[in-house]
Amino acid sequence: MFFICNTGKSQKQKLIIDVDFPGGNIIVNDNKNISTLYYEIVGDTISVRPNLRDTEGNWFYWYFRVSGAASRTLHFHFPGMHISSFGPAFCNDGGKSWQWLYDEVQNNHGSFSYTFGENENEVFFSVGIPYLQSNFDEFISPYKNNNYVTLGSLTTSEKGRNIEKVTIRNPKQAPKHKILITARHHACEMMASYALEGIIASVLESDEETMKWFRENVEFFIVPFMDKDGVEDGDQGKNRIPRDHNRDYSEVSVYNSTAALREKISEWGQGQLKVGLDLHCPGIVGNWHEHIYSVGAENETIANQQKVFMETLVKRQKGELQILPERSFLEYGTSWNVTNTFSKGVGFSGWASSIEGVSLAISFELPYSNNNGQQVTPNNARLFGKDLANTISLYLQKIQE
Repeated sequence: MFFICNTGKSQKQKLIIDVDFPGGNIIVNDNKNISTLYYEIVGDTISVRPNLRDTEGNWFYWYFRVSGAASRTLHFHFPGMHISSFGPAFCNDGGKSWQWLYDEVQNNHGSFSYTFGENENEVFFSVGIPYLQSNFDEFISPYKNNNYVTLGSLTTSEKGRNIEKVTIRNPKQAPKHKILITARHHACEMMASYALEGIIASVLESDEETMKWFRENVEFFIVPFMDKDGVEDGDQGKNRIPRDHNRDYSEVSVYNSTAALREKISEWGQGQLKVGLDLHCPGIVGNWHEHIYSVGAENETIANQQKVFMETLVKRQKGELQILPERSFLEYGTSWNVTNTFSKGVGFSGWASSIEGVSLAISFELPYSNNNGQQVTPNNARLFGKDLANTISLYLQKIQE
């Protein structure tokens, strides 16, 4: 993807920070606003903070572009913990490729410095490696003519954007089981989308026997962006007022996407829906934020199935990102996974657990950058998705025996 900056000639000669592209988010303190999207910068030390908009409390998502800084060193300061252990992600080729600033884990989560090369006239920086509508469009394009794939619409967002759904099924026979997969209930949790790519690609392309069985016998209902407006507008999504999308499964849903999902799944499931999978990212730093884990259900029967699933995943994973057995499952009643967390509404997993016939409802937390010292990248996140797909296939084959 390539974002075009429509600045005038005079602006190109100045140091500019802007968010005039999909997913952009930053506020620059104590500098001149050219507009609500552009800031003219004076000096080499810059105070910035995330735009929280309709977020309750604090959160850490940000994504901005710097223009006109060639051959300069700039220092960016945030008011708190806003930078991952591998630093910011950055891109200097127009948005096409990204990398983390640090090769090793660092403990400075409030600031970073960057020296621009003499030809680096435009560099993007972000709390993570962005994933937007354009990324999904590029990914799904080769599969549009696949006989197993149907691209449709779940509904239209509050701002008029299409919230797509992807259906995968064998066109020659009725499915034995059905699976629901969602991502981006929280708009900022971009690394989850790369894992979703890995799931879809492995289902459609893999020659492994587990994946062949999966492809032939299971129907998939996939929603890549539950909070489409938040993703494209550069919102936090987490702790959104009046409630975020992953607290919107109680009573009457506030958002079009959650309301439509609840309605359509009740029609589509037909007692064959066995697995509900929801992909997330946690915080960026600290306990339960820097390793892969699944979130335990309050429902004891579902929780037991989650544990069975996790044991299989840990034993059979082949991807680069390691899952620590002792830290792979956050029991209900532990750390943040307590009743008070869900006081504003039921989340996806709680809702999916209540659907008749569902055996496994599970949410995964994939770190933004640091998985127990391993750097998380789009490629190894996709490989993690492949491991998830393989394990779900094995799980379904086991429960039908």
